[in-house]
Amino acid sequence: MTDPSRILKAALWYREKMAFSVIPVGHNKKCAIKKEKDESGGWELYQKERPNLEQIKEWWNGEYANCNVGIVTGEISNLTVVDVDSKNGSRVGFDAIRGITPDSMITPIAQSPSGGEHRYFLYENGTRNKVRFIPDCDIRSEGGYIIAPPSSNGRGSYTWKPGLSITEVPLISLPTQYIDALNYSNYIIGGGYRGGNPETDGGNTTEYYSDYKILQSGTRDNDLFKAGMALIDGGCPRWMIYQILEKLALSANPPFPLSGVDEKIKSILQRDNRKKRNLVEEVREWCLLQKGYFLTTEILQTLQLTTKAEKKYLTVIINRLQDDRIIEKYGEKRGCYRTIEKVSNSEMQFIEGDINEFNIKLPFGLNKICSIFPKNIIILAGSKSSGKTAMLMNIAKMNQDKHRVIYFNSEMGNEEWSRRLRNMGIEKKEDVKFKAYSLHKNFHDMMDNEKKIFIVDFLEIHDNFYEIAKWIRMIHEVIRDGICIIAIQKKQGQILARGADFSMEKSRLYLSLEFLDDQRCSRLTIVDAKSPKIPNSLRGWNRRIKIINGAEMESLDANWKPM
Repeated sequence: MTDPSRILKAALWYREKMAFSVIPVGHNKKCAIKKEKDESGGWELYQKERPNLEQIKEWWNGEYANCNVGIVTGEISNLTVVDVDSKNGSRVGFDAIRGITPDSMITPIAQSPSGGEHRYFLYENGTRNKVRFIPDCDIRSEGGYIIAPPSSNGRGSYTWKPGLSITEVPLISLPTQYIDALNYSNYIIGGGYRGGNPETDGGNTTEYYSDYKILQSGTRDNDLFKAGMALIDGGCPRWMIYQILEKLALSANPPFPLSGVDEKIKSILQRDNRKKRNLVEEVREWCLLQKGYFLTTEILQTLQLTTKAEKKYLTVIINRLQDDRIIEKYGEKRGCYRTIEKVSNSEMQFIEGDINEFNIKLPFGLNKICSIFPKNIIILAGSKSSGKTAMLMNIAKMNQDKHRVIYFNSEMGNEEWSRRLRNMGIEKKEDVKFKAYSLHKNFHDMMDNEKKIFIVDFLEIHDNFYEIAKWIRMIHEVIRDGICIIAIQKKQGQILARGADFSMEKSRLYLSLEFLDDQRCSRLTIVDAKSPKIPNSLRGWNRRIKIINGAEMESLDANWKPM
């Protein structure tokens, strides 16, 4: 049975965090919104505009309380979904989609109660709903919608595949192989959407192939070229390509002249050379844009390199870029590289006058025992429920009267955010003098080089934890006169955040917050302080603190004490 509160929470999250257009959908897979008297009513309205949060609450707190959540696909949600069917346990759709799916493809995937899959991608411009573009696989795009987790029906619930939820992996563009298959099926049946219910349409799974005869008059030239390109992409040597194309030419109707096979192969090789030259430039530009460390698998995924020939040629390109001192290997992990930074014009300057610290207030007198300067990064590694958010919100409040403070929140909704502020003694909107934004990735895009305090609550990393260094570094490169305080999750019992030593990238002050179950309080530890104000090292200094109502902080120790 559908849990209305859970569905409402999901609908609000899809709308607020992903900017999706959401609608209530009945258990018959039809949109539940009643058609209004005028023609602008019904769910069609939400193909052009997104419902606001109040409208969504009204739906699921009212007559649509028992409905599932649907996401309108297409341009309005910047979403295209591939629906892989699995009725009665059939694997036809999975077998068909496997043949055109890049090995490196990682995108959010939801499982339906029937055993099928919904593969989520960024909107592919110009695509509309398409039933059976390959056997048992449909496209949901402009003019359609999809039922999303955690919706349910009588057979079970829609769930995200482990490790592939929409909160764990980003949406990627529709693979070129999918687009080619879609365009091919459009060509075979004459294009256009056949109509019908986007969630229930059936269709003959063979009609897209039976009508097209290869190597016929008018198509044989193009068919031979495509066959040759497929062979060269597969790594076939030239002599093998020639023999295969020769046999195909003789079997054409009418037979393709053998004198043209050489010209065909020459044309294929010229195009392949152009592709390789373009690929060299694409990979080079991609590497130059990277900050921090990257893997070759990221290049494969981003540039959609899927054939054996492309993967093999990428190795050649990587070796060439190393020879040209564009990139270099990093660490012991296979396929891990970093872009070599060139000397820029930002020459370091010697300050002859007074050297000013960044005048920031930090809890428990931290700013009195260590110096913070412009462009500094402060890391707060915290275990679950240890008080990371409470500490960050208090820092924002403590400094809002003398600095511009920008707070990025990745988890709380407006209600929880407001409740926490009230627990801190803030009763009116005008008392909040710092800016707060809901954001969960690409924080550096919202930052600048002005004198501000940027607070990230928190920097999420779910896989390849060493990549945390890349995101910290990208933030460090943006800020100049300001500072940034970044919270990162850590495991209970460990001192460093996810990514371990990588999480220490660029930090000038590194703090660790651990919840102590036996004492019902948290311990705040100075892991590293690059600029202490006392002769002794601050490493290991700690004190116990108590978080009250998720907002107020109270020290249980009179002073900082060494470990």
